[in-house]
Amino acid sequence: MRQAHAALLLVFVSFAGLPVGCDVPSGAGRGIADGGHAGAPTAADGARPVTSSTAAPVAPVSPRTVEERALLRVVSKQAPLGAAYVPAELVGLPEPAVSPGLGTLQLTRPASEALLAMQVAARAAGLDVRVQSAYRSFEVQQQVHGALAARLGEPEASRRSAPPGYSEHQLGTVVDLTTASVGWGLNARFAATAEGLWLAANAPTFGFALSYPEGAEAVTGYVYEPWHLRFIGSSRAAEWQRSGVTLVEYLGRVGGASPEPSLSAPLPRRGRGE
Repeated sequence: MRQAHAALLLVFVSFAGLPVGCDVPSGAGRGIADGGHAGAPTAADGARPVTSSTAAPVAPVSPRTVEERALLRVVSKQAPLGAAYVPAELVGLPEPAVSPGLGTLQLTRPASEALLAMQVAARAAGLDVRVQSAYRSFEVQQQVHGALAARLGEPEASRRSAPPGYSEHQLGTVVDLTTASVGWGLNARFAATAEGLWLAANAPTFGFALSYPEGAEAVTGYVYEPWHLRFIGSSRAAEWQRSGVTLVEYLGRVGGASPEPSLSAPLPRRGRGE
């Protein structure tokens, strides 16, 4: 963990470009400053909310177990986790699951098992998807956000990085994924890679949902992040995919919490390359 944290801080000392995305990785800084997200190729339709004509209604259903409440908890600029939150049963990811050169990264056991199954399926399709960032403690997020705010100013940093206590990464159920063709970094070009397109179509099958889709900053509070996936369980992820709303809105509905201010209609579905 110390190696990964040291690499995290080095990112903000050494790189010259502007980072793209709200949750700057806790690992090496290769590729995270690749340039603007606007106009980047869009991932496969599976990552995009569906059209209103096919959107399925979501009835509020209160989570029945502690584990399900944790999986479905809203974490946003209006709904923090706080400094004391530490997820249960964190486990280390095996080295082949992680981008080259990073230290030990952690997820909760259910999220880890789902991730590894998804990576096996991706490899069977001839693809190499690896983790660039996973669980981050309150203290690590404090360092990440503070360094970015010092570089960019707080208003811009807040579009790209969650303040400490407000990051989904603190749940231990979120991964930032990458691949070799984008230099093992995080940038919007990932959406148009073979790995990004495969994940867009298949991630919900393994229980992962896209937190920050393109064109939804007014709802989510953060810029487009095609690499940032949150584990919510396969049945919930399938329901989210059918719902036609952003993940934070969906979680607000099914978890009984107040959802984010939302768009009046589901986001439009876009073809590849728009």
